[in-house]
Formats: sequence, C-alpha cells, structure tokens
Amino acid sequence: MKRRIIVTMLALAAFCLAGAPAVADDAAQLRAIKDKVQAAVRILAEEGRDGLDQFNDADGRWGQEPYIFVFDEKGVILAHANDQALVGKTLLGVTDVKGRRFMQDAIDIVKGPGRGWSEYWWYEKPHNEHKHKLSYIMAVPGHKMGVGGGVQSDITVQEANRLVAP
Repeated sequence: MKRRIIVTMLALAAFCLAGAPAVADDAAQLRAIKDKVQAAVRILAEEGRDGLDQFNDADGRWGQEPYIFVFDEKGVILAHANDQALVGKTLLGVTDVKGRRFMQDAIDIVKGPGRGWSEYWWYEKPHNEHKHKLSYIMAVPGHKMGVGGGVQSDITVQEANRLVAP
C-alpha cells in the first residue's frame, strides 16, 4: 500500500514538473509581446502619426510574430506589420467567429486602463481556418491611437494575466 502511494505521488510530481517548462515558455512569449508593444508605443508617443510607416514592414523589426498593429479610436487600422491590406480599414464592427467585437475590446482597453490583453479568433486565408490570437494592447500617450502586439496562441486572457501582469 505504501509503495503504491509513493509511486502515485512520484507520478503526480513528474506530471506537474513536466508542465513547468511550457509555462516558462508562455511567460517569456508574453513578456516579448509586451516589450515589443512598449517599444512601439515609445516611438509613436514621440513621433505621432509621422512614425506609422515603419510599422508596415512585414520583414522588419515589427513584423512576424509577435507582429505590431496600430489603430485609432474609431477602429481604423493605421499600420499593420503583417497585413498592409488592413491599413485604412475600419474593424470596429467586425466580429470574430465567437461574436466578439475584438476591435471594440482593444479600444475599450486603450480608453480604460490603457493596457491589457485581448483575445479573438482571426480568419487566415492561407490556412482557410480561424486561428486563436492573443494581443497585448496599449494606449499611445498624447495621441488618440493604440498599439497591439499579436500572436497566434492558445493562451487566454485569464492565463496571460496570471503569467504576466498587464
């Protein structure tokens, strides 16, 4: 009986420890998103709309994952490192497959706490499917715009808040 309890406890401990590296990787990814958004916000706080062009280069510092997008208080995309076709488009009324108005969520974050996590499902044409996205959103001080850093991820807002505070 004691042996069974010990084996069970060891198996449980191994199971718990196996998840530790994944949590550390998730936290590192979330910190990288926040750092990239904060760097973009510093540039835009200083340069304003004159600094937008640099955020439309998919091959540059702001592209890939996490990618940077910039939007105004009306939900218009001002810059998008990975999808320039969205620039100039209003996403305010667009909903994801779960009915979430993700751009309104981003605007609410900018106008409310000024920073926070947002999640949504985005349709990706190359894969012909909806992918779960997580973005860190931050207001640009002195300007009526926000910056988001997006990444495809299974991490929820609740998990992101637990791993890395907004």
